[in-house]
Amino acid sequence: MAYTSNESGRAEVYVAPFDSVQVMASGNASTPLTPGGKWQISTSGGQYARWRGDGKELFYLGADNRVMAAEVDAKGGGFQVGAVKPLFAAPAAADNVAVPFDASADGKRFVTVSVPQEQNSSITLLVNWPELLKNK
Repeated sequence: MAYTSNESGRAEVYVAPFDSVQVMASGNASTPLTPGGKWQISTSGGQYARWRGDGKELFYLGADNRVMAAEVDAKGGGFQVGAVKPLFAAPAAADNVAVPFDASADGKRFVTVSVPQEQNSSITLLVNWPELLKNK
């Protein structure tokens, strides 16, 4: 399970094992996680972690607003963090955006939320456009 915590004084991304079978069997969501600790993924701030579909890479938004990719490898009860590299600068997102980006299952495509910087920007919404095509 990947999550964000500010226990270090700033938001950082961590990974910890989570045994859903153990939690479901106990019927208690406060059941401790499977022993094995936790691993810090980001080192300069990070949040909004997203797994690649095969679990071999973790994407997150760094404190500098860049989408980062961390190679990860879970072996048995262990966990290893490999190379961490920046992928691209994310567009500015509004404060009310729950998650400013997401990744495709293969980690090759991303969708981001961007907010226009101008306060006077407008949007045009065309409704019932199929009717307009019929009249031409």
